[in-house]
Amino acid sequence: MALTSTIDLVDALDRLQILEADQLTQVRRELQPHFPNSRALGGELLRRGWLTTYQVTNLLQGRDLVVGPYLLLDRLGEGATGVVFKAVHRAMRRVAAVKLIRKELLADAEIVARFYREIEVVSRLDHLNVVHAYDAGPVGPTHFLAMEFVEGIDLGKFIETKGPVSMERGCDFIRQAALGLQHAHEQGLVHRDVKP
Repeated sequence: MALTSTIDLVDALDRLQILEADQLTQVRRELQPHFPNSRALGGELLRRGWLTTYQVTNLLQGRDLVVGPYLLLDRLGEGATGVVFKAVHRAMRRVAAVKLIRKELLADAEIVARFYREIEVVSRLDHLNVVHAYDAGPVGPTHFLAMEFVEGIDLGKFIETKGPVSMERGCDFIRQAALGLQHAHEQGLVHRDVKP
């Protein structure tokens, strides 16, 4: 259910524990009385950097931003079976990439089983050129895999933005990827979706 009143938005912020205690107090005492509706208050929280665009949009639409111990910050991308979010572990304050199975695929036992095989293999990987798995399992109606979040852009976007790189630098990029793939192969993982 969409949140249209500032009272509903502030209640959601409190219930989901999205803001720090002093921020929530400031919202209740100073901001809430000055904003006529939830959209205006959400815009102010975005302007202050207390919420992300993703969070404001989804809060106003009445969507939950919590997956187990993780608070969703932003949507990073998607694949055939999953959606990946930037999230923060609420107790540890560690930023992670959290992968969730698409809602429409949760009833497919084979996809869920494949997701758990991926989790099992990924949890064995420990290499400089491979993101580390932190946590995984069922949560509510879905399943998640929390992994190391790497700040920055992918190689495809890097080349698109910066243009071609030198032969030496290009070879170094390929070498790093190959070392990560070799480690994964040694652990019994066949990566079927390598992309920049």
